[in-house]
Amino acid sequence: MGKIVARLARRNAGYGRWPALEARIRLWLLRGLLETESWRPLHLGDAGEGFEDTEAFQMRRLLGLEALARNASRRTILAAMRTALRAIEAAELDGLPGVRTLSVEIHLSAVEQEVLLFAALAKAAGLFRQGLQHMGKVRSRAEATALTAVCVGITSQEATAVLARGSVLAAVGLVTVETQGYGSNLDDWLETAPDLLAHLLEPDLSAATLLASYLKTGGEPARPLADFDHLAHVIALAKPLLKRAAAGQRGVNVLFYGPPGTGKTTLARALAVDLGMRLLEVAVSDADGDVLAPQGRARALRLVTHLAAHGRQAIVLFDEVEDYFREEYAFPGITDRVGVGKGFSIDLLEQVASPVVWIGNKIDDIDPALLRRFSLACEIPPPPMAVRARLAAEYLAPLGLGDHPLTGRIARHEGLVPGLLAQAARTTALAAIGDGEARATYYAQALNGLLAALGQAALPAREAAILGYDEAFVNADCDLMALADGIGRLGCARILCVGAPGTGKSAWARHLAEVLGRPLLAYRASDLLDPYLGMSERHMAEMFARARAQSSVLLLDECDSFLQSRVGARHHWEVTQVNEMLTQMERFEGIFVAATNAREDLDEAAFRRFDRIVTFRPLVRDQRLALVTRILADQGKAAGLSLPETRLLDQCEGLTVGDVAAVLQGLRLEETWAAAGLVKAIHAAWRGRGRADGRGMGFTAAMP
Repeated sequence: MGKIVARLARRNAGYGRWPALEARIRLWLLRGLLETESWRPLHLGDAGEGFEDTEAFQMRRLLGLEALARNASRRTILAAMRTALRAIEAAELDGLPGVRTLSVEIHLSAVEQEVLLFAALAKAAGLFRQGLQHMGKVRSRAEATALTAVCVGITSQEATAVLARGSVLAAVGLVTVETQGYGSNLDDWLETAPDLLAHLLEPDLSAATLLASYLKTGGEPARPLADFDHLAHVIALAKPLLKRAAAGQRGVNVLFYGPPGTGKTTLARALAVDLGMRLLEVAVSDADGDVLAPQGRARALRLVTHLAAHGRQAIVLFDEVEDYFREEYAFPGITDRVGVGKGFSIDLLEQVASPVVWIGNKIDDIDPALLRRFSLACEIPPPPMAVRARLAAEYLAPLGLGDHPLTGRIARHEGLVPGLLAQAARTTALAAIGDGEARATYYAQALNGLLAALGQAALPAREAAILGYDEAFVNADCDLMALADGIGRLGCARILCVGAPGTGKSAWARHLAEVLGRPLLAYRASDLLDPYLGMSERHMAEMFARARAQSSVLLLDECDSFLQSRVGARHHWEVTQVNEMLTQMERFEGIFVAATNAREDLDEAAFRRFDRIVTFRPLVRDQRLALVTRILADQGKAAGLSLPETRLLDQCEGLTVGDVAAVLQGLRLEETWAAAGLVKAIHAAWRGRGRADGRGMGFTAAMP
């Protein structure tokens, strides 16, 4: 029996201190084998040399019948089994100290304690499991419950109550009966919390130690909630709900989803600290470092939420939600079940005893029937420019680069997430580059490598745009400052910006987002167009949904691609795309800015969907002169313009800031240039614009 004991609890050297557990194993097997009349294979018959290695003799040893003669008759074996059973039933069997302590804390009855230990042994003890398998296949939940009742020595009614879905064992996540395929073994039907037997064998087991064994430790320190001002709308939804739910409300689930590294887990930690609550993160692996299967993590979650509900108020964190809820993972021609059943998941969501924050990157594969059961679902987008600038300075400061121009490049990279900044900072610190400039280069290269691996653009190659946004050089038909104030006051608007390329339409949308303190969500036609029927319309709906979830300023450049007049449409899909865009615009209650160079191509119905149509015009004479004078002053050159230079600029009717930015881009290749060179280059570009490249450059076209 000592070998069996060692197999049952490899990690617990003190297991042999409880001989009553050995007696229970023998008792449960004797009851089951006798009741199901499955003891007959114990007869060795005419087994020859080496019979000690047979499975039948191993079972005899497990039952304490190894003293029987090798060729003992079936009648002799039966009598010996009955005698052994009566002897064990007459004895008083002690329980395990840790199980008794835990049972007091979570209120388990004596019957529940026996079933708990029985199920834990059935899942983890190899030879005990073999003994159960001798009792035959189990074909239904009722048969599994009945066989458990026989072995443990309780009535069918008691077993049904103890193993019901609403029982204490099931609610806590310790033991449940789960439907299996036809003809499975009893141990397949009994599901337990991960690594349960090893925990039950701990003499100092308690609710606190059991809880700690299913939690992930470590992680970054919590940030103050003030660092997440850009997610004020998420905090306003989640904070009061989590606070109220921690008081004892079941079935409260908050889903944070978004690209990796956006700070979802960090936000959950900040919320917990701000609320004065513990944050308990469910582990993804067991004590041996083996990754838990979805079912195992689900049971760990149920156990953690139940145990947490009996201590100081806590929020439970469950990361990698897409791996748990995903139903299928398919290779070409192969489908593999990787998630858990929908019914099990629904029950889990509805019955969690403590509030749970679920973290995921993509939720496309989660069944809608599960998504609708979340109390809140909040997308966590990449931070806006101002937050990126602050985070860049924070991560670069320990590297001695807090005021380096690299911070500006990072701030202007839309889509850059805090997780990447932190990882690049750790890598750079580990590399211990001595020279400051070399350290900045190393950081930028490390960050660009991560961005490339994620399919994102590299950091801007220059410190600033050739020409930044300046309202003094925007020629619009309305007061843009007053318009921005009105949009900020109402919180919603649909603006159509029309005008020639380079007049500042897209640049104004970006400026508007900065003024309002909102993230900018920018799309071009190429981001939405899809060759498959119906997919472009789907991308449009997703674009508006994402902007709504992020409270972003939504910019759609080249909007004429989706709002063209339907009068001349030659294909059905052209009409459906316009219809979908118009419908989504009408339903959208956020801030939407559409830009186009081709107002005359738009569908008449489109104009009625916009609250304001703003026309952006080329620079007037005074603006052209002032812009060139500003550029010369910024470059430290003589600011005055000669009469010939002024006359050349006077001719440039239709010149845009984008045209000037493109000229400056070209002049950067020259070592020196003067006012005359700048004016002549602008004039030459203006003259050749229509013949060489009729496309304007835009305010930020010169930005990489």
